[in-house]
Amino acid sequence: MAHEIIVEKPRLRYFRIRNYRSCQYTELTPREGLSALIGKNSSGKTNLLNAVLLLKRIGEAQLHGHQPYERDLTPIFITTHVSLPNGALVKYRARVFCSTDESNRDDVRRVDEHWLIAESKSRSSWQAVPPQLVHMMTHSIRDRIAHGDWERFDNLERRYLIRHLKITPKVILDIDKVKTYFGSMKYYSASQFTNPSSCPIHFEIDGEGKLQYPHKHRSPHDRLAYDIFRLGKTNPIAYERFMSTIGKEGIGLVDSIQFPQQSLPSSSLEVRTGAKVVKKKSQKRIVIPQFRIHGTTLSTNQLSEGTLKALGLTFYLMTDDSPLLLLEEPEVCVHHGLLKSIMEIIKTYSTRKQIIITTHSDYLLNQLDPEAVFIVRHEKRKGTIAKSVPDSMSRNSYAALKDYLAEEGGLGNFWKHGALGND
Repeated sequence: MAHEIIVEKPRLRYFRIRNYRSCQYTELTPREGLSALIGKNSSGKTNLLNAVLLLKRIGEAQLHGHQPYERDLTPIFITTHVSLPNGALVKYRARVFCSTDESNRDDVRRVDEHWLIAESKSRSSWQAVPPQLVHMMTHSIRDRIAHGDWERFDNLERRYLIRHLKITPKVILDIDKVKTYFGSMKYYSASQFTNPSSCPIHFEIDGEGKLQYPHKHRSPHDRLAYDIFRLGKTNPIAYERFMSTIGKEGIGLVDSIQFPQQSLPSSSLEVRTGAKVVKKKSQKRIVIPQFRIHGTTLSTNQLSEGTLKALGLTFYLMTDDSPLLLLEEPEVCVHHGLLKSIMEIIKTYSTRKQIIITTHSDYLLNQLDPEAVFIVRHEKRKGTIAKSVPDSMSRNSYAALKDYLAEEGGLGNFWKHGALGND
C-alpha cells in the first residue's frame, strides 16, 4: 500500500562527505520518506549514518564551544542541501576537524562553515555566517517581524546584515531552521535496545513526576521505561495510541504495562544566611515498571532482547518528533513475524518524518520499492559508494528487475540470489 508523504518539516535532499573514515568521496540523495542502505559488512553503511550524524555533532560543538585541536587532524568536507516547508532550499558546506573518542564517538574540535544564500536567481553566493550571529539575531528578528517593525533595526545591525553579509532577516531565520533541524536528528544503533539486563528495575521521581538524578539516566536503556511512563502522564492520547499498537489488538508485544509507585520519606538540609540550618522534608517516589506478557508479570530487565528491541523502536518511532531518524539494522533480535509489523510502522511514520535505515535483511527488503533502496559498496580507490538501485543498474537490467517484482518475488529475494551486482 502506498503511503502519502506529508512534508511539514525540513528534508535532507543531498549529502556529500569527503575524507571521513571509509567515505573518501560519498554522495547520498535520500528519499523524502524512507531510504534503506544495503551492502556487505565493512562496505561503509554505518560510517555513512555517522557521517550524516556529524551535522548534529557540529551544532553541539558550537553550542558548548570548540575545544583545542591537534593541527595534524585531517579535515573532513561536508556539503548538504536541505529543503524547508516554505519552499526554500538551503545549501550548506563545512570543513570539519574532529577526533574519535574511546567509544568511537566523533568529537568535533573545529568547524568552518558556509551557507549558500540564494534569495533570487540573480543573487546567490556562499557566505560565512557566524553561528553566534544566527543565535543572537534569530529571536530578535522573529519578534520584530511578528510586529512588522523590521525597519526599526538600528543602523549597525542593518549595515552588518544587509550591506556586509548581503542577507535579509528571512535568510537568518532559514539558517536557524536548518541548524535546528541538524540538532534534532536522532540515531538508533543496532545494539541500542539489545541488552535487557542493562535496564533498571525501577526509577525514582520527585513530587512533580520528574526523573531524579537525570544525569545518571542518559542511556537509552535507562530512559525507555521512564519515557513510556512520562508519556502516559503528559499525553494520554498518544499513550493510548502506543498501547493499542503494541497490545493484544496490535502487534501483540505485551498485554499491558503498569507503573505501581512506592513513596519514600526524604529530607535535606539547607544552610541559610546567618549559618541557620533548615531541615526540609520532601516526598520521593519509586516507580516500578511491570510488563504483563502472556499472563506473566516481568520487570524491564526480564524482557527478551527481541521484545525490548521492538518495544523501544516502536515507542520512539511513534513519539520521537525528530524530522530525521537514522536506524541501524532494525531487524536485529526481531522475529520475522514481528519484523513485518515493525516495518509497517516504519513505513507509516516515514510519511511524517525522514527515515534512513541500514539492513542486512532480505525479508525486510521485500517490503520496499527499489527506488527507496541504496546499494552501498566499498571501492579500493573511491571508498564507500552509495547508489540507488535504479542508478546502479543498466536500463535493461532494471526493466528485468521490475518484471521480476511484478510477477515472481520481492526485492529481497532478488538481492539474496546476488542479482544486484556483487552484493
